Formats: sequence, C-alpha cells, structure tokens
Amino acid sequence: MYWIKTFGADMLAFRLHKLPTVILRARAAIADPDIVGYLLCALERPPRMTGPLLCDSVRNFPEGLPIHTPSIAHRYRVEYYDIVVTIDGGSYVVAHWLHENGALDRFDRVH
Repeated sequence: MYWIKTFGADMLAFRLHKLPTVILRARAAIADPDIVGYLLCALERPPRMTGPLLCDSVRNFPEGLPIHTPSIAHRYRVEYYDIVVTIDGGSYVVAHWLHENGALDRFDRVH
C-alpha cells in the first residue's frame, strides 16, 4: 500500500493508490452509500472507536488518517462485519480489528 499525491494538490486529494485487501472485501460485502467509511486496525476505546479511516464517503479526512469516531449509539453485524452507528447517525464498518494483526504489525502491512 502506498500513497500518491500530485503537485499542488491539497490533503483531501491525497488518496491511496491501492487499498488493503480487507478493505476491498468489506466494501464488496457492505456497499451501503450511507456508510461514512471503513476502519482498519480498529480499536474500541469506549465510548468511541479509533483506527485509520479508509474510503471516507464525505472526504472530510485524508485517506488512512487515524480518527476517533463520535460516541457509539449502537452496533450490529452484517456479513461478518461489525457496523457501529454513532450518536450523530454516522455508520462505520470495522473492516479489520487491531487484535487480528497477530504480533500487532503496522497497519500498512495488513492484507
């Protein structure tokens, strides 16, 4: 996984050239247009989730930027994926949990 940024572009134009396989699988399984984004190496820190956000539908953040979600209102599962809904109504798909990294390797090495 690596980033490409063209000369003169701002940070919102900063996109990943290739997405991790876990993100591609999550997007294929849950293609809901209301999803805010997909969390990679997610870590639950009640009342929020943290992790790098990919495929931000609103494009508020540069691709892969670690975020803290707003407080979680509720959650449910679809196709083996946890979906967390925050108090502001945003839905995030947990594409990969941090504990699934085995020896906690770097997030850019997740397949």
